[in-house]
Amino acid sequence: MSTLKVSLLQMDCRIADPEYNFLTARSYLEMAAHDKADLAVLPELWASSYALDRVEEFADPLVPEPTPDNTFGRFAALARDMNLTVAGSLLERADDGIYNTMVVYDREGRLLSSYRKVHLVPMLQEEEFLAAGDALSTVALDGHEAGLAICYDLRFPELFQIYTRQGCRMQIMSAQWPDLRQSHWQALVRSRAIENQTYMVACNGVGAFDNIRFCGHSAVVDPWGEVLVDAGTAPGVYTVECNLGAVDGIRQAVPVLATRRPEVYARAEELAVAEVPAVAAV
Repeated sequence: MSTLKVSLLQMDCRIADPEYNFLTARSYLEMAAHDKADLAVLPELWASSYALDRVEEFADPLVPEPTPDNTFGRFAALARDMNLTVAGSLLERADDGIYNTMVVYDREGRLLSSYRKVHLVPMLQEEEFLAAGDALSTVALDGHEAGLAICYDLRFPELFQIYTRQGCRMQIMSAQWPDLRQSHWQALVRSRAIENQTYMVACNGVGAFDNIRFCGHSAVVDPWGEVLVDAGTAPGVYTVECNLGAVDGIRQAVPVLATRRPEVYARAEELAVAEVPAVAAV
């Protein structure tokens, strides 16, 4: 299938209240199903919001299919009940720590892919509460590969460039991006689409916790950099169709991938690393 209909579920996630957030997610997923979406994307840590000091309480082991009494299993059940492929990040309990993990479940509630957030946010001291992922991950959606990313990852173009070289025509991102840096969010989402000639599907949250307000403006941007939908600051469901079949033609018209000079970049990177001055101990 050359087109994929995507719904962004821009939620006002209530802090440390999974039951409320699951009820909200279910109602939004019902709307996405009514829109005949193929994929529904939820914000980062949508079930618990940013209760970082309570991650031990809300983290669960990752499970591959629907099951009660497990956050991931309940998410899988929502996918099955709504007959939707769903994506969003949750707190994963593993043997070596707790991760912020994005999962994709298909219409039958089966796990298609998972991605642990690689770049933790120093401004929020995430490294005190979470472990960092060490691998990238893609997912196949109706024959099209998509890369997975979470919030702060947006600031690291290398991640999206690798996904593009792996053949991804779409990047899917869950976020809770702060209002203070809304201009960065909008500029970077569009930049990642343009520079990689890919669809950027970026679902952000709204609302606030403590003194941090999330900026919303969930968006789908096409490979030309055209904003197909911008959700503004209102919670709700925003649905748009992505023509993935057009991506290859765009990449042929402006052959950025074909005119890369990786050998030049590699030499420059070696020189840059060699010339980094030592930092004195303090």
